[in-house]
Amino acid sequence: MSFLGLLKNKYFIGAAIAAVLTYIFCNALYDAEISELRQEYSDEKKRIAEAHQDEIQRALSKERDLRDRLQELDEIHYKELQDAKSDNAELRDRIASGDLRLSIPTRNQSCSSVPEGSGAASVDNGEGRTELDPIHAQRIIRITDYGDEQIRKLTACQAYVKELVRTINSTQKKGENP
Repeated sequence: MSFLGLLKNKYFIGAAIAAVLTYIFCNALYDAEISELRQEYSDEKKRIAEAHQDEIQRALSKERDLRDRLQELDEIHYKELQDAKSDNAELRDRIASGDLRLSIPTRNQSCSSVPEGSGAASVDNGEGRTELDPIHAQRIIRITDYGDEQIRKLTACQAYVKELVRTINSTQKKGENP
């Protein structure tokens, strides 16, 4: 190669060096931008994850509170039910032992086997009371016990549903998902 060829090559080499330096410079700039974008993306992901974690914790806390309130309701209604069963068992025992007699109001009592002067209980309006046989009284008590128990269970279910509805409504008013 001649001197003229070297000059020509010198410009070529200069252009090649400039291209390489430009590439290195741009690559460094792009690497810095990419690194910054990666950091921003990582920070955004972390912020979103923390927000979701906070939301999950709030939801779990609300669920725990609701479960606690419902457990309290269950305990209250269970105690009421057990107390009522105990009271009714005592009532049945008193009827069976004869300590307590069950009577019903009647009108126009007429019984040929009871003398008129025997003192059948009556009030001024002509009504009297008739005592029930203990076996029949116990049957009536069992029937009313069963009805009372079902009413208590229904009341417990209603309280449970009311608590759930109240919780859902309060959540929806705040604009949260139930």
